[in-house]
Amino acid sequence: MKKRSGIVLFGLFFAVCFFASCGKMQIEPNPPLQEVLIKYKLDNINAFAAADNGTAYMLCYTPSDDIFVSGNCMYRFDAEGEQTGEYLLSDYTQLTTIDVGEDEHTVYFTGQGMKPDLCLFALNAETSEVEELCAFPYFQNAKKVVYINGRVYVLGQQQWAYNTVDEAGDYNFVGGEKLVYYDINTKEIYNLGFEYPINIAAAKDDILAVLGYLETEGYCIMEYDPKKDAMQVRQRLEQFSFDNFAVCNNGDSLLYSYDINFGL
Repeated sequence: MKKRSGIVLFGLFFAVCFFASCGKMQIEPNPPLQEVLIKYKLDNINAFAAADNGTAYMLCYTPSDDIFVSGNCMYRFDAEGEQTGEYLLSDYTQLTTIDVGEDEHTVYFTGQGMKPDLCLFALNAETSEVEELCAFPYFQNAKKVVYINGRVYVLGQQQWAYNTVDEAGDYNFVGGEKLVYYDINTKEIYNLGFEYPINIAAAKDDILAVLGYLETEGYCIMEYDPKKDAMQVRQRLEQFSFDNFAVCNNGDSLLYSYDINFGL
């Protein structure tokens, strides 16, 4: 792959805020911050996800003296921040990412169970049952899991890679990133064919947003449409400046964290 360089901090927005065409809005004064914040009294949160109804799931780790107990546990909270469930996952390791299904009580997560391979699991928050869906013998680590309309997209790494940025500020792809999805209906795994994916997020209309690198385009934000089974470049980037991101503002904007200055 050709070397990529340059360090320029920039803000990324896909469109001008749509409120500009909605006329003058009457907005009440901002309430005190403590009145709108919900605090979850948990430590060592490795991953979290939220359903559309406000239900939140937190994946936490508690150190254990027993080498056969991982110390992993998942908690469920309602929209008001009250705990409504606790699920021991002490038989599972390498739990790093989760997402919630459309029924709002199925939580998908990756990890190692009784098998040596990294697997995709589904936790039913109503029954506390965990089902193994599929195995990824080619992955050492899962970087991101995203559920969209009957598909669980998994961005995995073929080898562990913590430091993914080189001295020039470029993403070095030493983890061997690969993007696949598990179809809940067919129970099969499919490779999406993105050569250099970096991270993924759910967008509107069942679209998957993909941050990645193309030899012909450089760094860019792409959109994968499952109905058309097609990808298009949405926004070209001058260089690599962020990794984890979320799509917001009705699909027109991104919320992301900086890798260079660790800001949001």
